Amino acid sequence: VLFAAALSQGAAEQISVLALRDCGSDLEDSGFNELVKNQLDSYNETVLKPHYEPCGNAFNVVRLIKEHEATHVIMVGVQVIEEVTSAETIAAIKAEFGNTVTMTTIDQGPAQPSDIVQAFEFKEDEGGFVAGYLAGSYSRTKIVGGIFGVPFDPLRRFRAGFINGVRMAFEERQIIFP
Repeated sequence: VLFAAALSQGAAEQISVLALRDCGSDLEDSGFNELVKNQLDSYNETVLKPHYEPCGNAFNVVRLIKEHEATHVIMVGVQVIEEVTSAETIAAIKAEFGNTVTMTTIDQGPAQPSDIVQAFEFKEDEGGFVAGYLAGSYSRTKIVGGIFGVPFDPLRRFRAGFINGVRMAFEERQIIFP
């Protein structure tokens, strides 16, 4: 994504990227937030200048884009994606910047489809299946459990894949889930 943005803007021009995440999330969470930060930090600062902001909600995203002169916004987290890609916020961004700002969502599609938003979504059930299969394969007790957090659609799909992976690994495994 960023390489394509660099090419479209000319490699000599610095790209300012605004990375938004959910309130309460950490840049060093061993998940998508950390992955995005590590990837952005790997670029030479003469080509790409990242800015990291928590709680990038609809109330301050236009101000943050202006403040950092961002040409691209990357969003990680269900809450921030739903707020920032709402019809009202997209309209405010387009009114202020036209089509000069592009946005990318990671692991969830936008709340409102738009020509300035691209989404990278993953098949949670497939990742869950692999994790479940590995857990089932390595269990010596034939008992596998999981703690999956707040139930929302991507997590439900991961959980279903995990359970199917455990079942595939060994039919006699006992599966314990709340």
